[in-house]
Amino acid sequence: MEYNTCSILEQNDKIPLEVKCENLINWLKNGDSKFKISNKLKIQKDQYDGIGLFYENLDQSMEDILNIPSTFLINKLTCVTVFKNKLIEHNIWNEIFNKHININEVETSWNSFLIIILYMYIEWFCLKEDNFCFHLPFFQSLPSNKFFEENIPVLQYLQLIDLNEIETAEKIKANLNIEFENEFLKLLKNIEFAEETLLPIFKNFEENVFLIKKRIRYLYMCINSRCLYYEIKRNNPVKEDNLTLVPLVDFINHENNETKYNSFVEVTSNINLFKQDYKLHVKKENLKSGMNELLFKYGPHNDCLLLNDYGFILNGKNDNNYLDVTDIIMNELKPWEIEYLKQIHYYKDDDQFLINSDKQTPFFNTQLAIFVISLNLDFPNLAKVKQFAKPKQMRLTNYIKAMQGTKNYEQTLENVINKYNENIDRKLNTLKSLAKCPSSIINLMEKYYIHE
Repeated sequence: MEYNTCSILEQNDKIPLEVKCENLINWLKNGDSKFKISNKLKIQKDQYDGIGLFYENLDQSMEDILNIPSTFLINKLTCVTVFKNKLIEHNIWNEIFNKHININEVETSWNSFLIIILYMYIEWFCLKEDNFCFHLPFFQSLPSNKFFEENIPVLQYLQLIDLNEIETAEKIKANLNIEFENEFLKLLKNIEFAEETLLPIFKNFEENVFLIKKRIRYLYMCINSRCLYYEIKRNNPVKEDNLTLVPLVDFINHENNETKYNSFVEVTSNINLFKQDYKLHVKKENLKSGMNELLFKYGPHNDCLLLNDYGFILNGKNDNNYLDVTDIIMNELKPWEIEYLKQIHYYKDDDQFLINSDKQTPFFNTQLAIFVISLNLDFPNLAKVKQFAKPKQMRLTNYIKAMQGTKNYEQTLENVINKYNENIDRKLNTLKSLAKCPSSIINLMEKYYIHE
């Protein structure tokens, strides 16, 4: 059996945005009569050159402005249902589940990412051209592969590995700031697990391993950056199953600012999965005249998460950023001091010590740790503090406030920040010396560097 092995992703990137959007709207209109969209909604590019959903002079009385029927949704549960229905026919799905994987194992053991990638990969890349791919207009509306490859550092790292430029790749990974490294390694691990699980299956239909990996990575990033979480109402719900791709609604971007987000979603209350439509409402009090972007509130996102998952950082200040000084603090604390912090329940294993985005205000537990370290300038160890009679002990919070203006506390805090800065400076210089280090990583770390 022959399958389509042409460079579909490159072809898709060349389709004009206007054509993709027109095809998507026509598909939604013709696919289900319950689809509804206000004529006040517009699809256009946002400030980061991505796609956004905008409204123009939206009437204050219009609350329900978009309804996406469940027919079009993609999640773990809808995919498994499709798999089972496809097995009735004699087709590629029948071949896959009879020869290469077990449907029961997929349903019970695979996570949402793996199942959705499996569905999208087979439908988009493995079907013959004359086969029907229901979600094709939606697939074609997803972000371009070029955007992900040029803006997601994990993909750029994996490309270097593919090109056997391992030394450069490992130097980049070893010199990330700690805040970004945590996000980077988590995403890298998840993508590598997806490749390890799915590559043996897709190799039966495509010999080019690099092409398969490229497609898996692309689909993973589409899900990672475009999926929405909402509560699917059913018996015995599993939270992870709620990860869902929703056509058109996935154009709506995230807003960090509490006062700027203006839209929210509602799922039709029905225990039947295939009768749960996706409705979009707007916050009337936040509507403005003229052309404005619809914005969701996903929760606080720092620049490290934004770059890692979405491929950009905010143009200006991000109040959700923080400095991670855990390693510095732990190197400064003595064993009995760590034990003391555990005893008074202000530290447990794997806690983080953080400093606010203003780069000078420590979180409370960090203040306490700095206070304890600064005591070494006054006491040989913490034993004298621990031996205070209980009725005479000051309240810890009051003691910290009293210490914050003292020379020893301020000197200790300054030393911690200086060590953090020295570490960032060293890593930045190393990364800047690498010809193939992504500029986005350097730009991110510049935001964390504490300039004089």
